[in-house]
Amino acid sequence: MPPTLVDDVKAAVEAKYQAATGLKESIYVCQAKDGAGKIA
Repeated sequence: MPPTLVDDVKAAVEAKYQAATGLKESIYVCQAKDGAGKIA
């Protein structure tokens, strides 16, 4: 997702997730990196 949307999405999840599921949300913001590769 574009970084500019992260705060809005977090706020929406925090506002609605527990009411919908009965569970407290856990949000971890991360960024994908290159995968495994050959070590020289």
